[in-house]
Amino acid sequence: MKIKTVSDNDIESVKSNHMKVKTLHYGEIYEDELEGLTIHEKADIMNWKPESNGEIFHIEAAFESIHYVLTSESEWNSGTFPLNFLQYRKLSIGEIGWGPVSFFYSKEVKEIYEGLKAINKEDKLKTYSSVDFNAKRIGPRGYVWQNDDGEKIIEKISALINFIEKAVHVKSGIYLTIE
Repeated sequence: MKIKTVSDNDIESVKSNHMKVKTLHYGEIYEDELEGLTIHEKADIMNWKPESNGEIFHIEAAFESIHYVLTSESEWNSGTFPLNFLQYRKLSIGEIGWGPVSFFYSKEVKEIYEGLKAINKEDKLKTYSSVDFNAKRIGPRGYVWQNDDGEKIIEKISALINFIEKAVHVKSGIYLTIE
């Protein structure tokens, strides 16, 4: 999973035309992907440039384990917002990689940050159990959890909180992709 910052204006642009998600994410879209569109529709997409470059946080396959630590839930779309944001489809627009792109406006990112900074990382670490993770088959797929993996998850959560805090500071939204 990748989390990338995005302006609220760019979210609105992508919302108005889901094809712009590729330009937002990759910096361009190939004309052959626009087959079947009118000349005007093609021009609108080809000429659009996002106003934000976007900072990226690589969470990779750890998103499932972080979701579980934050929510105590192992199912997709489970848990309560804002702590379930890694596996919650608030606003899905277009597809990148292995599924829909999930967007959160800046006000929602602030809610996510408030939820994250309120967690007690030491308490979360105490609840980590490799036996529980393995029994529930918490991802990444095929990984066998070890007793010391809880500390690695908490470190990744700390880095995630720092990333989200920076996004809040510049009043940025975010979007999530699984690639």
